[in-house]
Amino acid sequence: MAPRGTLLVVDDDEGVREVTEAILRDAGFDVVSVSDAVGALQVLESSTPLIDLVVTDVLLEGMDGFALAVILRKTRPKLPIIFLSGYSGAATLDGALGPMLNKPVHAAELADAVSRVLGEVRGRNDRR
Repeated sequence: MAPRGTLLVVDDDEGVREVTEAILRDAGFDVVSVSDAVGALQVLESSTPLIDLVVTDVLLEGMDGFALAVILRKTRPKLPIIFLSGYSGAATLDGALGPMLNKPVHAAELADAVSRVLGEVRGRNDRR
């Protein structure tokens, strides 16, 4: 079966990152993962693999997930981003940068959100 897309997972908690990777791989996606925003920017600057969507934790060491998203909106404005947060206050922030899922996230909820967002992006691109 061909992968449904290539995702970049950004989370500084190794255990959470590994579980997130496993959920998304089981859902049929290729996954690249890094522990911080700087690593995410390095992956995204390289030509391969082409990243279709970013799943990032909000609270990261150094640059947080929202700051990463602001940079990505300037350099890759159409790249979809999904935020994960265990901090309940983060859900009240402006969702203009992308949807927010609360940790702990259920496997089906995460896989469905990624599929939905990728479907929306691909649908917009198909209508052009």
